[in-house]
Amino acid sequence: MADVIFKDAEEARDSITKRELKEIRHLYTEWARDIKQEYNSYKLSGGTDIQKMRDLAKMYYNMRNASKQVGYEINNRIIAGVTDISNITVAVNNRWLKSLGIDASTFNAKYSYVSNIAVKNIITGNLYEDKMPLSSRIWNLTEYQLKDIYTIISYGIAQNKSVYDISRMLEKYVNPRARSPFRVVYRDGKPYIIHNVKSDYNAIRLAKTMIQHSYQNTLVTVTRNNPLVKGYIWHASGGHVCELCQDRDGTFYTADNIPIDHPNGECTIEVVLR
Repeated sequence: MADVIFKDAEEARDSITKRELKEIRHLYTEWARDIKQEYNSYKLSGGTDIQKMRDLAKMYYNMRNASKQVGYEINNRIIAGVTDISNITVAVNNRWLKSLGIDASTFNAKYSYVSNIAVKNIITGNLYEDKMPLSSRIWNLTEYQLKDIYTIISYGIAQNKSVYDISRMLEKYVNPRARSPFRVVYRDGKPYIIHNVKSDYNAIRLAKTMIQHSYQNTLVTVTRNNPLVKGYIWHASGGHVCELCQDRDGTFYTADNIPIDHPNGECTIEVVLR
């Protein structure tokens, strides 16, 4: 019975994740559109080398501000996602209690704070060993992008590309809908461009991970003291199940030893009754 009821929470997790990933991709698409509008103004520009460097400096300044704004919006989208799935999981649990003939109002005082605590644990980083808050993860994401942007501009200067061509490279880097998207990777301190990898990957990965952890953490927290609940069974799921999740598949855990999913994970946990 419990596993059927909590399917609603799993479906909500998937729906909320899909919603937030769509919103994050939209942020990058809008950013790419703004870059395109800007680089069209450089299409016919020539100018001196001094003017070229001024244009590139202005471009980097604009990209830096845009990257910070996108990071701010991603932070808001993630908070919205983890809050929604936590609230829904608590509501599903209360509905389950009611179906068992238990007066849900007697649990509201105990569980009404669970969602706030679960969300706070993720935002502040208390859920994780590194204790890194969400704001720091977003800051790292922004700094990573700015490093790539600086590298792309530097590469364009070294190749003697025009301001227009460099801005086209930046638009292609940001745009998740680009025909041949690319990211910059660093090997032994040297930058390399790899194609067919979207620049929004890290933001998408972070959002998926945070929403998944909010779902799992809330579910365990809201059921761990329920005398009807014996524990949880891990079910590996997702498009590409890793070796770690395959090893966990079917494993029984108690509330005290159940792990949280790895980044980008899509596994589910089943509530086991006594």
